[in-house]
Amino acid sequence: GDAAILHADLSLIPQDYLDLAARYPLAVNLRVRDIRKRHVSRNLLDPGSDWRGPVLVKSDLNSRGGPELLLARRAARQAGRPLPETRPADYTVLDCLAQVPQSVWADPTLVVERYLPEKRGPLNVMRVWSFMGDYERCTWYSSPETIVKGRNIVEFGPSEIPDEIRAERDRLGFDYGKFDFAIGPEGPVLYDANRTPAYLHSRPDLMRHAGEAMSAALIRMIRA
Repeated sequence: GDAAILHADLSLIPQDYLDLAARYPLAVNLRVRDIRKRHVSRNLLDPGSDWRGPVLVKSDLNSRGGPELLLARRAARQAGRPLPETRPADYTVLDCLAQVPQSVWADPTLVVERYLPEKRGPLNVMRVWSFMGDYERCTWYSSPETIVKGRNIVEFGPSEIPDEIRAERDRLGFDYGKFDFAIGPEGPVLYDANRTPAYLHSRPDLMRHAGEAMSAALIRMIRA
């Protein structure tokens, strides 16, 4: 084939997948093995951090660890073992670092970050930058909820992409994916980096256009 897209829905890609992808003339996202928060985030805290603002507790894994849990349950069924009782971690905002329970610090599946929200009046804002090669689109979304998700969006519009966020794409080696970011109180801040973005059901027109544009961008990458 002319190209491979490394599209395994896991936060840490197994080496066998990387070895296979490396056999192709073009391997999209070959450099993006690890998207765990401990690898991606610049906002991590530890118990001794000098941070007096609010904090966010969330999963170290992408998508709250849901894909890994699905695989673990499948493996348990195949082996005749009891299913794992673990559930995807929820986002939790706390007023300060001192409120973080010791159980969180002891849990390697969780991370604690500085909570750096973007506000638009009473609403919270998240910006989503999607890209494939030289194609890109960026949109801001607002919500009355603390964590902005597709199901709670009330407004949206086009967004510029700060140079600081473009630099994060270079740092992490992404050819294709989606970055969630905001213009927080300290400036642009990357929330999440995802190499397997989902379909946005609330905007099918945008998804159809994006599919065509990303396909054309992939062809340009192959020709280059």
